[in-house]
Amino acid sequence: MTTIHKFENGTAGYLSLSTFLLLLKVVGQIDAINDVLPELPPSPYLMRKDEKKAQRIRHTKR
Repeated sequence: MTTIHKFENGTAGYLSLSTFLLLLKVVGQIDAINDVLPELPPSPYLMRKDEKKAQRIRHTKR
């Protein structure tokens, strides 16, 4: 209970990310995390998957 009280008063010391997320959930502000975190850019790997793969050249056997 002490951690929650310190968190609500703004006097909490160092918190791990997991503790911070749990505290946000307890005080009903877990949805506010979307306001703090930036949007992730599209993954270059996933964007590349959409492109057509280059065809490999097959050499004939001698």
